[in-house]
Amino acid sequence: RRLVAIKGTSKPHDLIGRLDAFLQPDGSPRFLEYNGESPGGIAFGDGLGKLFEELPPMRALAREFDLQRFPAMPVVVDAFRQEYELWCGRRGVEPARAPEVAIIDLPGMATVGEFHLFADVFRKNGMPCIVATTDEIRIDDGALWIGARKIDIVYRRLVTQDLLKSLPL
Repeated sequence: RRLVAIKGTSKPHDLIGRLDAFLQPDGSPRFLEYNGESPGGIAFGDGLGKLFEELPPMRALAREFDLQRFPAMPVVVDAFRQEYELWCGRRGVEPARAPEVAIIDLPGMATVGEFHLFADVFRKNGMPCIVATTDEIRIDDGALWIGARKIDIVYRRLVTQDLLKSLPL
């Protein structure tokens, strides 16, 4: 209740985040952590929601109640596009019509399947997207590149400290 009651500012503090909690035996939540830096599980959560809709128990509930699923991935993708356009506007730069997106993590991470789900949603929304690792990126003339692609938006799934350790700075 105290978190919800905090008066907001005109700008969000972060684009996406996840507050992790578990329900206690008495029904009250116990919050463990806030993942504001690079929350995972969004795409998997959307996929599970879609799967659950098709299960017989959920179909039975839907006959009695008005159930609605609220997929998060389209909202996240839209938020990235809006923030990119605002960022370009603050710099007096025309935003790319189809900004290049990169989802970047360390090599060999088990969560790469989720990255590909998100990449598909970016692409379906007119934003070319590549899933890459830190060993595939380079910075040249103040821009981030993956192969011949100049990246406009980075959705990084790694923590900042891991990124800094992996880059030859």
